[in-house]
Amino acid sequence: HDGSTAGGFPLPRTKANIDALNINADLLDGQHGAYYTGYTDTAVANIVDSSPAALNTLNELAAALGDDANFATTTATSIGTKLSKSGGAMTGAITTNSTFDGRDVAADGATLDGLGTASASAATDFVAVTGDSMTGNLDINAGFKVKGYYANGGGDGYNVNLGVTGNVGYLQSLNGTSLNPLSLDGSTFSVRTGSYSTALTVDSSGNVGIGTTSPSGSLHLLTPAGVSGNENTKIPLIVQENSFSSANLLELRNSVGTALSAFDQSGNLGIGTSSPSVLLDLESASPIIRLTDSDASGTPECQISGAGGDLIFDADRDNEKASSLVVFKVDGTERMRILGDGGFGFNYHGDPSTLQETPLIALRPRGSANVTANYLDFGATNRSSNGLNKLLIYKHGYWGGSKEVASIGVVTTTSTGGSGHGYGNLVFHTGESGNGDSGSTSTERLRLDRGGNLLVNTTAVHGTNSKVSVKTDVDKSGIGITAYKSSNSNYYFMNFIANTTSVGDIYSNGSSTTYATSSDYRLKENTVSLTGASERVNQLLPKRFNFINDETNTLVDGFLAHEVQSVVPEAILGTHDGMKDEEYEVTPAVLDEDGN
Repeated sequence: HDGSTAGGFPLPRTKANIDALNINADLLDGQHGAYYTGYTDTAVANIVDSSPAALNTLNELAAALGDDANFATTTATSIGTKLSKSGGAMTGAITTNSTFDGRDVAADGATLDGLGTASASAATDFVAVTGDSMTGNLDINAGFKVKGYYANGGGDGYNVNLGVTGNVGYLQSLNGTSLNPLSLDGSTFSVRTGSYSTALTVDSSGNVGIGTTSPSGSLHLLTPAGVSGNENTKIPLIVQENSFSSANLLELRNSVGTALSAFDQSGNLGIGTSSPSVLLDLESASPIIRLTDSDASGTPECQISGAGGDLIFDADRDNEKASSLVVFKVDGTERMRILGDGGFGFNYHGDPSTLQETPLIALRPRGSANVTANYLDFGATNRSSNGLNKLLIYKHGYWGGSKEVASIGVVTTTSTGGSGHGYGNLVFHTGESGNGDSGSTSTERLRLDRGGNLLVNTTAVHGTNSKVSVKTDVDKSGIGITAYKSSNSNYYFMNFIANTTSVGDIYSNGSSTTYATSSDYRLKENTVSLTGASERVNQLLPKRFNFINDETNTLVDGFLAHEVQSVVPEAILGTHDGMKDEEYEVTPAVLDEDGN
């Protein structure tokens, strides 16, 4: 070594340095300097054990313990003189110059000194625990309460608390920590608002009044009175649905709890049901809606019934009013009405019974430009005798719907079968120019009689077996037929069919008319050549003449029927100089609704 190191390691210079190393001579035997140094460093570090700098020497530790060799005993003796947090007995008085929990103990003590004393002045300032009367108010600050307690034999007991939480006063009855029923006894119970006006009253009969001190029912709601210009807008009762609620908003029940009516969450009202499925749902064994006019003479009643699945409208059901009506309006305008005598009006704004022929139905077509518009009358006078009954009458709106211009009716006649038997003829009337203006009725133009005969402009069948009879007017044709060109370029006007076989046609090629009859060889038999044909034709004796009814006396070529009949009898019908019987049906006089 060089005097300061040995083997490269520093050497201790003083005895204190060596003692501090706590060197074991046995351990040092045969070891090198580095080993000693490491061992020493480890030992010192274990003693210090990361102590703070102010307590890492024995001297500093001793100073911290007050250089008291009996520190443990001294500390235990001192702790024994203290009051435990869990409580204990004090052997001396407690004095303080400060406060406890913000309270001035000295000032409060002076107040408490009077409690329990027998002096008259002190006794009148406090209420005894055994009970007494108070001459002043009992003020309860927020967070404090007056509490009544009744033990229930081992449980939490029953409490009645009167107190204030924040700025809200309360009165509650508790069973332990659970709310308990609370009873307030008295002939009348009232709740007042901040202005000392009564907001709620419960009278001796159990009636509840809100806004009134004299409830006249189980629940009586009265809103505050308003004045002109400052009307009250308070809603007397609001029933509001809460979130995720499926129960009805309101139900009215009978004595056994059956719902008589209900409002559901969708605003549907049920009467007779608690489960309304539409906006107004009425259910009953005899569902009836009744409307009574209390101001009218006899208080007539109208009702709607749905008994048995039938919908029945009954206007003035007790017949208290004459000429009752059922009126239907659309967009404020009358569109239909039903009269008490069965009259029926569509789009007719007046009484249908005022129309001519007192119709069963009066109909006004829509879209008319006239205010009064056109009318169709259905139905006619209920006649007990034969005559004309007009079933459908068209009246022009230009004259206020009072002038007939066309009609369809039935003419009845008595048959040969006797009383109770009759014939019916369907007749059609139209008005000539001026008829509507003058107000006269229209004239019969077409008739389908009881035998199925069609009569045009006449009331009688022409001829013996005519199915169609046509009477022309002056300078008018009997029948005018317009035809259109067919596929073979002819214009066919009429086709004659016997049973199902076509036997003739009347047609034109556009310039001349052909009257064709069947002459096909396939329709004939026993065919032989005619001998003496020229002589036979000469036997027909052609003539020139004019017809008596021809006012122009125009001569024509032709034959006389009886002369032809002697030669070709199958070409002529009838008998020479014979008379024809004509069958006519006598039409009864046309009567008006008064029988004239």
